[in-house]
Amino acid sequence: MLFVELFGILPMLQIPRVAKAHSISEEKLQGIAHACIEKQQVGFLNAIRVNVLVLNLELDRL
Repeated sequence: MLFVELFGILPMLQIPRVAKAHSISEEKLQGIAHACIEKQQVGFLNAIRVNVLVLNLELDRL
C-alpha cells in the first residue's frame, strides 16, 4: 500500500509522492483522499483518519 494509515493530516503529506507514482495530479488525488476521510469517536477524542483501503481501491480504478 502506498499510504500508511496515520491519524490526522499526516497522510496528506504523502500526496505528492503518491500522485507521482500513479501519474495523476496532486489536486485529483487530494479530492480522492478527502472523500476517504472518516471521523471516528474514541472516547472523548474525535480521531480523523484516511481510510487507506478505500483510497487504494479508488486509485486502482483509475
